[in-house]
Amino acid sequence: APTGSAEGSNRLSKIECPVSMIHGKLDLVVPYAWAEGAAAVIPGAELVTLETTGHSPITDDPALFFAALDAAISGK
Repeated sequence: APTGSAEGSNRLSKIECPVSMIHGKLDLVVPYAWAEGAAAVIPGAELVTLETTGHSPITDDPALFFAALDAAISGK
C-alpha cells in the first residue's frame, strides 16, 4: 500500500477532486515508489516526475518545479 496501510490506500481511493502530484525522483524521504503507488489508487491522478530533484523540488530546481506547477494548474 502506498501509504503503508490498506486503510490509507482506501482513503486515497475515495478522493473525488483532480490531483496532480509533483514528486522528485531522487527523494530519499518519501520514496518515489510511494508516489507511484498513491497516484495509482487516486482516481484520475496525474504524477509529474521531476527526474533531477529530491525531497524539496522547489529548492532543488525552482524553475523546473514552477514549470511543472504551472502546467498542472493550467492543464497543459
